Amino acid sequence: QLQALQASIQQLEYSTRQAATQAGAYIGEVISWESAKGFGFVSCPEAKAHFGKDVFIHKKFCSELPAQNDVVMFTIELNEAKQPQARSAKKCSDLTQQRAYYKMMVAQHG
Repeated sequence: QLQALQASIQQLEYSTRQAATQAGAYIGEVISWESAKGFGFVSCPEAKAHFGKDVFIHKKFCSELPAQNDVVMFTIELNEAKQPQARSAKKCSDLTQQRAYYKMMVAQHG
């Protein structure tokens, strides 16, 4: 059952990344989110390879507020210090939910 779920997630990740690539966007996971301050950071292997760091994300550039572990699609602009900033960030709800469900199943069944 876990293998089937993992295969389903991989397929969803692939199609989501394809859509992002076609839109000139990136896919990443919110690794930290400060609700009180309205900002956090996104881990994205492609962006990290290009910019050498995680991507800053601010609530004013999100269609809805993210939470830690949410998967988001976003574009990147560089600030004056040449650091990557997420823009036009949108949650990938299906992928976020599938990943959370998988993690829960692994925790329950080892």
